[in-house]
Amino acid sequence: MQEVTVEGYRTLGIVSTFIAGVESQCIGLVSDLPDHPKISEAASALLLIGLTLSSFGAALSLLSARWFDLLRGNQLVMLEYRWECARNNKKRADIEAQIPIPPEIREEVEKYKDRRYRLSKDYAVAKAVSLAPPFVFAGFYTFIIAMVLYTWAAHSLTASIVNTFVAALGTILVVCMHLDFDFMGSLQDMSFKRPRI
Repeated sequence: MQEVTVEGYRTLGIVSTFIAGVESQCIGLVSDLPDHPKISEAASALLLIGLTLSSFGAALSLLSARWFDLLRGNQLVMLEYRWECARNNKKRADIEAQIPIPPEIREEVEKYKDRRYRLSKDYAVAKAVSLAPPFVFAGFYTFIIAMVLYTWAAHSLTASIVNTFVAALGTILVVCMHLDFDFMGSLQDMSFKRPRI
């Protein structure tokens, strides 16, 4: 599970860096709308916010990947346990109650349930690691919103409608990836056939 987590965060960092590069290129594109200064300003502001979010999302993702890469011994057992808890979370308040605690980390898990043993710096690191994906997605979506605004200000009605439709469809598909799904059911419904010419 460590390798999957590290690779996931590294990939997220690389993707976020790419998004930041595209956003920086688009800033010059949207700043030249003399007929629509308010929309141009709003789109530029969204792109700058997106660029900042994507840049910090990339940094957080790559640092998180390195952090997960440094885990050893019981830390890896704890990582596996936390992933198992997340995987089996079926809308219950106490996720840990569903999964038996591995014996090698039971003492530490029980100890940290007592708030006296929790350190604020550990909490801060946990939150920093967990906020990498939201930063990346927020940066990405501010970019999408900025480009939709730009299209409405600078292009024809047809182009604007098509762009808005594609942005809405893409958003729906991204949301679908976060549904509470069953892997076997989803695999059953997939088709890997490709058209032959």
